[in-house]
Amino acid sequence: NIISYGMNKSFWTKDINNSWICIEFKHHKIIPANYTIQTCHDGMPYPRSWIIEACNDGESWEVIDEQKDCSSLNGNNRVQSFKFNKSNQKEISYIRIRQTQTWNSSNYLGIGSFEIFGTIIYD
Repeated sequence: NIISYGMNKSFWTKDINNSWICIEFKHHKIIPANYTIQTCHDGMPYPRSWIIEACNDGESWEVIDEQKDCSSLNGNNRVQSFKFNKSNQKEISYIRIRQTQTWNSSNYLGIGSFEIFGTIIYD
């Protein structure tokens, strides 16, 4: 999944089904507690439905959150925080957001920012 970084400081994927953006925590694992998404300010398609997945090997993904028909992100520069269920708070090395639906007919996943909050695990 190729990600572009625009002059407007937003990230977006190619126009492909199930687009995703992944973060790898290279030096430490984390236990995620919540996350925040900010939409782009340039009219890119806004996330509507998505899945947050996590793993430790970059291959065996587990769904740790799912949002469907989230209208709070339908607009420029919208910000919304989401809390992970306590049963999904475990040590991970990778986390990704995978889009399952937008507010228009394209498959671009465009975000202004994607922040993860939680506990850093030091070895």
